[in-house]
Amino acid sequence: MKKNVVVVPGLRWSVKISLFLGAALCAIFMSSCATNQGSYKFTVLLYDNPVYVPHWKFDDTHSDTPEGAALNIITDMQHGDMNHWLASWDPADRPNLSSDQQSSLLHEWQSLKDERLYMVGRIVADNNVIVELSVKGNSQATFKFPLRKANDKWWLFSMDSGTECLNWENSPNKIIETMQATMIQRCMVNDTNLQTIARQ
Repeated sequence: MKKNVVVVPGLRWSVKISLFLGAALCAIFMSSCATNQGSYKFTVLLYDNPVYVPHWKFDDTHSDTPEGAALNIITDMQHGDMNHWLASWDPADRPNLSSDQQSSLLHEWQSLKDERLYMVGRIVADNNVIVELSVKGNSQATFKFPLRKANDKWWLFSMDSGTECLNWENSPNKIIETMQATMIQRCMVNDTNLQTIARQ
């Protein structure tokens, strides 16, 4: 069954189609997500084809880049690692989940285990980025992780679900660019895992 899953950290839980997880990049173009005049644009960078990630092992040092941080986060979800997932949040926005809420999340994440992971692209808005990933297999889901940088690390942060750059597919104010998978290498020259992925 196909699932459209959008991860919007810090927001309410709700259902969108079959699942909506409302709790939850080397910026090439600097852009603005809004202006007072409403004549705003932001940049959507999509790989010419989604980049398959054959394996990924959590390593906190990878969070010094947006893609590395996003891959760490989705790996935590696939492995059901609540502690690492919570630690990936900006401390100011980190959710305080009850035991029941944690159990509910872990139950939802079970469908992600052993699914194939793909990097789709990124949305650049001011100093923040939204990394878009997808999982495919028995289910299909798309995840969008809003990230911002602090203390040399990229963190999840709260973003309103109605933010236009988060819902870029329906926005007339976007600039779409296509990038090659080798761009991962140029953005993350010190990350051997992503260098390997880019050569797939």
